[in-house]
Amino acid sequence: MDAFESLVAKFLRFFTKAIRTVRMYHIAPPLMKQDLDQTVESAGQILKEVDEFSLGFQEQVFTLQNNPSKALSGAAQPMYPILHGKRIASIVFGRQTSREEFAALVDLLSKK
Repeated sequence: MDAFESLVAKFLRFFTKAIRTVRMYHIAPPLMKQDLDQTVESAGQILKEVDEFSLGFQEQVFTLQNNPSKALSGAAQPMYPILHGKRIASIVFGRQTSREEFAALVDLLSKK
């Protein structure tokens, strides 16, 4: 796993944790400041390297920047049922993505 993939793996852990926290404890994203801060901070580290990044799944295979990534499949696996359940093939994050947009996305993805 290269340095960029390590940043993405870290982001995936924080992002998944934030979604699961909202699901389990039924708290609104603004109330879970630490999880959201970690997610936004880790996305910011990735966005120092690239202008935008995309995450998704194609036939249960994790994709990063629209390319299959076996190195990240373990870190990404918890995201599969979340995205698949919402019929989301991929998500693109850019430098302009705000904290409020992250909060809204976590809220949307936490709903069953």
